[in-house]
Amino acid sequence: MIDPQHFFEEMRAKGIGPFVGVPCSLIKSLTAYAVDHPSEVEYINPVHESHAMGFAAGSFLATGTLPMVFLQNSGFGNIVNPLTSLHQIYAIPALLLVTWRAEGGYGTDAPEHWIVGRDMEEYFKTFRLPYRILSEQTWKEDMAAMSEESLRTKMPTVLCVRKGMFSPYTPKQQPGAEYSMRSQDAIAIIKDALQNAVFLSTTGMISRESFTAKDTPDFYMMGSMGLLSAIAAGCASHTEKRVVVLDGDGAVMMHMGMLPFIGHKKYENLLHIVIDNEAYASTDGQPTVSGAVDFSMLGKACGYPVSLSVRTEQELRTALKNMQTLRGPVLLHIKVRSGSDHHIGRVSDRYTCPEVAERFRKNFE
Repeated sequence: MIDPQHFFEEMRAKGIGPFVGVPCSLIKSLTAYAVDHPSEVEYINPVHESHAMGFAAGSFLATGTLPMVFLQNSGFGNIVNPLTSLHQIYAIPALLLVTWRAEGGYGTDAPEHWIVGRDMEEYFKTFRLPYRILSEQTWKEDMAAMSEESLRTKMPTVLCVRKGMFSPYTPKQQPGAEYSMRSQDAIAIIKDALQNAVFLSTTGMISRESFTAKDTPDFYMMGSMGLLSAIAAGCASHTEKRVVVLDGDGAVMMHMGMLPFIGHKKYENLLHIVIDNEAYASTDGQPTVSGAVDFSMLGKACGYPVSLSVRTEQELRTALKNMQTLRGPVLLHIKVRSGSDHHIGRVSDRYTCPEVAERFRKNFE
């Protein structure tokens, strides 16, 4: 295995930086080390992979230094536009560190990774990205070859990361540790209070926690991070039932443009709940930037008639009770502590994605 400290030492020796991107569990030790060692690693964590590409482009234009952009392969689609209409037409280099989830294709990982995992190398070839699959024996040579080619051609290149490539590192920081309520407890309270609602739950731990708390026929999102509120808006516009979105801070910020859309359309039956632990729970708790965001003010600014924040179970129960007569859209921001239980079951252990969609559709019959 590659030691994270040695990896960043090699990056510095080769003049590569900053380290910018959206986390993946396959490189959780890298991101954890970077967060804990800001004097050694310039770690930048924008909310979307395309933003990471834009930041990397600006960084190179200002400094001439080769940036490293990290992402999981299920987020590869998010960089296609800046890859082809920014980096490749303006000749702006970048070294992409792309994780290979579901390397064996269908059934080898969570469903959202199957298609990209099956065809990963074909994507690199289609977009004419020179690449090397990182090897424990030759990783320094792999980094050197791809960084040199990127600078020589002024085009992005790729280091592809297989599972188990990096040695473990225990993070010292725990975002959101000061809050008292757990995400799973908040979800259980919500589902108990809103028993006649239609639920949609975002990708990652929130869907798993909703599934564990009470297996109602949710739209359990697996993948497509940040798009849950758009799906919910599509549902809310075609039903009189209350539509409840169980969203996360990282997911909301990834596609924050949906907030003014929902506020403008005034979906009276939509309750948008943002469960905010200031971390990417499913990829091992790397920090988001939500600590700097006032979601209650944001909801009001985007046209939600009701937008409020709660931090305790009692505040949550009171807010849910008061909402029985409110017209939406309503944004309810809930602060919870980080540290989800990763041993709880996955939705995909019981249902396929088509089964999730079919069960959910029956809410509207």
